[in-house]
Amino acid sequence: MSRDRSHGVLRSVSLRDPPQFPVIIGVTGHRRIAPDAEQPVRDAVRVLLRCWRHHFGPALHVLTALADGADQLVADIARDTGVPVIAVAPFEFGVYQRTIANRNKLQEHWDSAALRLTLPPVGPGEPDDDHVRQYEQLGVLLVRRSHLLLGLWDGVPDPVRGGTFDILRMRLEGDHGAEAFRRGAMFLGANSFLDETNRGPLLHILAPRDAGQPAAYPAGSCRLLALSAGTEAEPSGWSRTPAAPAEVLTKVLAAHDEDFTPIDELNRAIGRLHGSGDLLFDVQLGYLNIAGVPPAAAAPARVLQRLQAGVDTAARIVQFSLLGSFVPARNAWRMLKAPWDIWRTTKLMPKLGAVFFFTAALPLAVLFFELFVEQQQDSPAGGLWYILGYLLIFGGTTAWYRFHIRRLGLQERFQDYRALAEALRVQLYWGLAAVPASVSDHYLRKQSGELGWIQFALRGPSLWAASVAEISRTPAKHTVTSGWIENQQRFFEDKAELHKRAAERGEFLTTIFVVLGVLGAVGLLTLCSGWSPWPTPSRDHRGLLIVLTATLPGVAAFFSMSAELRNYEPHEHAYALMRRMFRRAAEVTGMPGVSDSVFQEVVREIGREALAENAEWLVEHRHHKIEPR
Repeated sequence: MSRDRSHGVLRSVSLRDPPQFPVIIGVTGHRRIAPDAEQPVRDAVRVLLRCWRHHFGPALHVLTALADGADQLVADIARDTGVPVIAVAPFEFGVYQRTIANRNKLQEHWDSAALRLTLPPVGPGEPDDDHVRQYEQLGVLLVRRSHLLLGLWDGVPDPVRGGTFDILRMRLEGDHGAEAFRRGAMFLGANSFLDETNRGPLLHILAPRDAGQPAAYPAGSCRLLALSAGTEAEPSGWSRTPAAPAEVLTKVLAAHDEDFTPIDELNRAIGRLHGSGDLLFDVQLGYLNIAGVPPAAAAPARVLQRLQAGVDTAARIVQFSLLGSFVPARNAWRMLKAPWDIWRTTKLMPKLGAVFFFTAALPLAVLFFELFVEQQQDSPAGGLWYILGYLLIFGGTTAWYRFHIRRLGLQERFQDYRALAEALRVQLYWGLAAVPASVSDHYLRKQSGELGWIQFALRGPSLWAASVAEISRTPAKHTVTSGWIENQQRFFEDKAELHKRAAERGEFLTTIFVVLGVLGAVGLLTLCSGWSPWPTPSRDHRGLLIVLTATLPGVAAFFSMSAELRNYEPHEHAYALMRRMFRRAAEVTGMPGVSDSVFQEVVREIGREALAENAEWLVEHRHHKIEPR
């Protein structure tokens, strides 16, 4: 495993391939822990990390600044329990190293870290305030990138900016006042006084700084902190819930199941990829271009590329269950050819999908009912098996939807995975443009709740993207322009055309089937009247006409409802707008002599627009589900 010490990032991919989405335990704490308290604190941290490692496996990471005391203590235990460490320096490493007493241990953990990151400067400002702003920015990073924030704190409030108490306070009450939001490249524009997104659980492990320091409970005791909701209050109106170290995971999952469980389910789905799934992953991997990335930035860029391809692969597999291999395409020939293309590249056998069976259920049920009616004409007891078949078709279709598709949440899972993949696309190219911002600070901020887990899952990848940005220093203009901006311009152009044709085709087919249904009804009317210009039809022909007449309006309704549910026309307009925006971005970034700062500002802006469009897509599809009516 080779390292590039000048940039501080491992060249090899530290996560599995395809990697899982990281689950981050951030660490803040005192630089001095009382000698008699150190062992109880170590014991609590060791039990905690073992439990979380057992549940989340290789996805679990520890995020720490590796300072004396609490940071290095947790890093030691993480190494012993096999949990990778993400090391972050609040400012230039050589300068930061001089502020640390145990520099040998700092260097040891820094060299062996799975990822290393130095935070960008927050300034300009007063020189004496530089380190304070940087430590405050470190606090914002821990608050916003950790899934669980671990505070080794003595329980005494301390007003120092960027100190342990201040970081815990930001986790619970918000980080609105930090200067990083006004002056730093990493969090620029990410602040909002009205932001109500979930900041995640906070665990306090009591760690006295001095021997004999008075405390309400023993050293190493664990408390889950939250804003006041109980009877026992901490400073600033915080509530605390006692939890043994081995119980913390259970309590966190009970309170934050909607955030952690979807990430765990996604990681398990990615972990099950094999055979044709691996081949599909290789195909998805080719859609993101990272050619031209500086060699030292290649490793974290590859992690992001593989994370995106992994979730995109999981989305495609769920899509096959819903739509089958005949996914929407520009014309019928491409739809029919799609299963062959999929099999040729991935060896996945063609599938019909749930939508096909929902559609096929209507004419089949009508046929059984028509046969039942015919049998009834011959005998009151006749046609028993046909009416049973009729009931089984509708009952089976409904049961399949209720107990398989809806229970597994296949539609929601496909939509969520696609949204996550598109956000990762933006995240990767922000990093390649040397923009250290995180999509988790700009995505789905108004759609927390059932969709909040997507923003939660994006916390980990943003650290790898920030590392790419830090190493690159200057934007990889050609890679970002050709691999993302121009690529997305073509994508939205194709999507706009596809939805335009789908809307026109749906309207045309609806009209055709309605007309044919009316003509069938007219034909039945003439037969019932006893007059017909055609030769006397056989009983089978008459039955076929009855089936077609009953089915065709239902097929017309299917195409009409499909067009309404899929919102073809609104999506066509949205995609056309995004095409124009990406075209404009390509024009601006392609201008001769465009400065790095202008290029990065355009990339930031088009990324935010892409995230907003994708959020609208996700919410819109959440309200229009495919289900039997």
